[in-house]
Parts: sequence; C-alpha cells; structure tokens
Amino acid sequence: MKKVIFIAALFAAMAVTPLFAQEEEEQQAVGERAPVTYVVNISVERIFPTRYGFLVQHRTRDLGMATVAIPSEWFSFAGARAERIPLRRGTVWPSMSVFFREGEFSHVRLYVHPSLSHFTWGAVMPSPEITEMFQGVETIHLQF
Repeated sequence: MKKVIFIAALFAAMAVTPLFAQEEEEQQAVGERAPVTYVVNISVERIFPTRYGFLVQHRTRDLGMATVAIPSEWFSFAGARAERIPLRRGTVWPSMSVFFREGEFSHVRLYVHPSLSHFTWGAVMPSPEITEMFQGVETIHLQF
C-alpha cells in the first residue's frame, strides 16, 4: 500500500513539473527578467532606540564609526521597509542586512539581542540633532 501511494505521488510530481517550467520559459520569452537583488551584511556595534526609530552604529573600513538612522515608520506594517528580528540568546552578534534591488535601497533587517540590558543596546538623550537625523529619511546610505 505504501509503495502505491509513493508511486502515485511521484507521478503527480512529474506531471506538474513541466507546467512550472513552461511558465518560466514564457516569462523569459516575453523579455521579463528577475530583478537583481543583493545584500550587504554589517556587524553592528551599538543600537540606540529613540522615539523616532533606531540609530545603528557600525564600524567603517578605517575603524571609524558610522551611524544609520532607521525610522520607526519603516517597521509599522507587513511588507515594511524594515524588520527587527530578535536573535537567540548566546554568542550571536547583532547585525544589519541591507537589501538592494536594481541598485536601489529595498529594505533592511536588523538582527538584535532580545535583552535591552545587553551591552550592544545603548541610550541617548533626546536632542535636536537626533531629531534631524530622522528628518526626511527615504533610504539608507552606508559608509564603509
């Protein structure tokens, strides 16, 4: 009985596969191509939550520090431009993955330690400079 079910499932899979291949060939024949997407992964040094979003510090090539502002509105809906993903407890270090599609900023994933008492989380005092960092942010400009 198990052999019959296995053989039936195998034939069903073989019958459906050419349908998907045909659809892909039709898309390529029409001239459609998949968008080119690439990811830049950056190790995060500190994350500062503010009322406007997150300030994320990372090291540059010359061992300096660069800061990226990620507005809180980017996290607010499904399919948003930003996603905050908690890491498992342990030795995993926080990071940021910035996705680019066709050379333009697409979205960002911020992998953070779940405990706000972890030393990668920081605190900043509200100031006009911090408010300005979040004004009109439409994309992420990475500094290497």
